[in-house]
Amino acid sequence: MTVRPSPLVTHSPNKPFPLIETIGGRALSRPLTLPPDVETAPVEPTEAERAPQKPRVPHILFAGLLAGGLLLRVVTQLGFRPAFWFNDSFEYLGIALRWDAYLIRPNGYSAYLWLLRPSHSIAAVTVSQHLMGLGIAVAGYVLLLRHGVRRWLAALAAVPVLFNPYQIQLEHLVMSDTLFLGLVVAALVVLLWHRKPGPRTVAVVGLLIAAASLTRSLGPALVGLVGIYLLARRTGWRGLVALAVAAVVPLAGYAAWFKSEHGSFAMSSSEGIYLYSRVIPFADCAKIEPPQRLRPLCESRPVGKRWEVGSGYIWWDGPLDRIPLSRKASVEVPEDRFDPARNEAAREFAMLALRAQPGDYLRVVAKDVARGFAWERDVYPSPYVYNMYEFSERPHNPPAGRVFVSGATWEQDMRAYAHGDARTQVVRPAAGWMMWYQKHATFPGPVLAVLFVVALAGIAVRRARDDRRLTAGLLVAVGAALLVLPSLTAQFDHRYVLVAIPFAAWSAALGLSMLAGRASPPRS
Repeated sequence: MTVRPSPLVTHSPNKPFPLIETIGGRALSRPLTLPPDVETAPVEPTEAERAPQKPRVPHILFAGLLAGGLLLRVVTQLGFRPAFWFNDSFEYLGIALRWDAYLIRPNGYSAYLWLLRPSHSIAAVTVSQHLMGLGIAVAGYVLLLRHGVRRWLAALAAVPVLFNPYQIQLEHLVMSDTLFLGLVVAALVVLLWHRKPGPRTVAVVGLLIAAASLTRSLGPALVGLVGIYLLARRTGWRGLVALAVAAVVPLAGYAAWFKSEHGSFAMSSSEGIYLYSRVIPFADCAKIEPPQRLRPLCESRPVGKRWEVGSGYIWWDGPLDRIPLSRKASVEVPEDRFDPARNEAAREFAMLALRAQPGDYLRVVAKDVARGFAWERDVYPSPYVYNMYEFSERPHNPPAGRVFVSGATWEQDMRAYAHGDARTQVVRPAAGWMMWYQKHATFPGPVLAVLFVVALAGIAVRRARDDRRLTAGLLVAVGAALLVLPSLTAQFDHRYVLVAIPFAAWSAALGLSMLAGRASPPRS
């Protein structure tokens, strides 16, 4: 005997299914087992079920883009061995070898080099930074998916990080920017992963921002932005306290160490001199009326005949040299130009200039910020610096015998760290491929402006969820801060724009999702 079950009943062969009986007016359920001689006929599959199913490959677009970004970085590593060098690179390296509270900048990146020192390889530094660049792209992609952005749009938002040739070149430089960006991205991903982060999560965010602050001096501004975000989220006072303690305690500890070495409770002895370099191209002592002890810092040449690039007043002979140094060195090194007494006088003069000439200050800041949105990269601040960001047949190597940190020449430091010669070697054909790629693959400044505009338009949409608007708003604020702050406190440099691009791209993806109104629900 064969029994064919009703299509409305689903069960497995020879498995019990319920039979409803009534006893004493009450409905009871007990299993009914078919006799062993009863067979069940299988249900014929529908036409849709018989159709062949294509294997589903999740995240295939992003996986392809990630593979392309990895390929470009492998070619770079093969073509320019082991790394590109900037003048600042040898300062970081010297401090990693002879640990000291450096006058010019905090020691965060030197600590990173110190951690990698057992490898005895500069290539290990650049490989780790390239992996960090790929990790930044992955982190942004996952964060956007978490906030309901479509996969294809989240993948496209990773393109500027994965394929911008200047981003790849920056990762290949022995410089702090990639590490700084990685720490900031890590902090924001941890913060934005949950709608209302708890105190422990916020404490982790504070520690990551503190690490970023010890890597580049822009970090402390991010503490304020995160604090505003937490207030908007209404996370409570515990979160604000956790952020403040986790971020301030490490920085205060570093400042205390710096004071024990140099006598001032600070992160460095350079912020006053950099601010002076910002104002001296337009500073008019007739308007400022500085006290007599600061008169030596006045520039005698008319404004129109001064150096447009303020950093020239730091590294070349100028008014700052009229302030006597508190110590004398047998060999001139960069940090001697950032003497604490000179830094204090420069800060005081700069603040007087800002109060007396705020319009001139805003004008030069706006001009510098606008350089980041120009269609073509301006040769700025000088051809010498501009060429250090190019894949070139003639990579930068300083003059032989130059000392960047007291105690050894740059060649001696390089050999002590790498156990050999680590000057950049150009290897064909891989080097030629990257030079060609950088010439043809560009990220014009107007694209960056469009990304910010799309993000702001999405934030303005009232139908968007408030949590998505706050997330996009924080990303916009961080990107804008990283773009504008260098022009406020020192001067514009093309590499400062690169750290702002990822946040602009991710916020634009969120903004576009909110404008379309068809975003996926947030992932659990």
